[in-house]
Amino acid sequence: NISNYIMDYAFWDVSPQILSVNVTKETDAASMYVFSFTIRNPEVGQSSQPMFIETQGIVRIPRIEMERAQGNSAPLLIAGFKVKNIGQSNPTASAPNKITITLSSFASLTGSNILISGLIGSDTRDDGNIQINCSHSSVFGETGRWLQRNGTLVLSLVSVMQSDTQYILSFVLMNPARSQASPQASIEAVGQISISKSAMTSSGGNAAPLLVAGFVHAEIGQSTPSAETNNTITAFFSVNVLISASLKAVLTIAGLSGSLTESTSSLMLKFNSSSIFGSDARWHQQG
Repeated sequence: NISNYIMDYAFWDVSPQILSVNVTKETDAASMYVFSFTIRNPEVGQSSQPMFIETQGIVRIPRIEMERAQGNSAPLLIAGFKVKNIGQSNPTASAPNKITITLSSFASLTGSNILISGLIGSDTRDDGNIQINCSHSSVFGETGRWLQRNGTLVLSLVSVMQSDTQYILSFVLMNPARSQASPQASIEAVGQISISKSAMTSSGGNAAPLLVAGFVHAEIGQSTPSAETNNTITAFFSVNVLISASLKAVLTIAGLSGSLTESTSSLMLKFNSSSIFGSDARWHQQG
């Protein structure tokens, strides 16, 4: 009985995370001694780290690394998502938008549902069989469940999601007609092995999930109301997405009716950002 050799309680030091046990009786050279103890796991996922054993006192045994159990039995391996990235392909309003998710888990998961929530604003209605594209379809299956109201995708694992393995999957949503900021997406796992809800890592810029392009500010004014005189029209605007020449974007202002200026392909412009917009524009007198 190992209780004959060590005390029935130990000293636990929170700061360096060290367990100390007093030996109370001489040990046998060829015997195997086994004991266990209970500590509380942390709130967030982590990998199992190297652990060491040694003795101190009159007889000192030098420190060596302990052989840890494998898989989910590795000591202080805590279930959680090691990688939880999310992004999109298209910020255009009323357009199909491929949402791409990259996942990796500290622990192997089986018999669980993975819930990705917070993707609010999509025009895609509830769908119990939304198409899932993934190179690991044997793990996630080919379809998931989409809930429009709270923007949740439910993925049911059909086989083991291996630890420290990167999974990339995607599905298509329809963007709303109006612009919006990218909502904060969250992820969790429920079932045989649960993982608490946490924020996902969103891609930046136009790839932020469910960021829908639109004007944040749009204002226009003039320099004079006098008839038959030159009038400087000044426009102010800002947008919530990146617009560059590589995207072949054309800014259009309509409704400027009544002007006597004839159509031209080189109307002189004055910009505070000429390197972005150029120095002239096309002007259409009619329409």
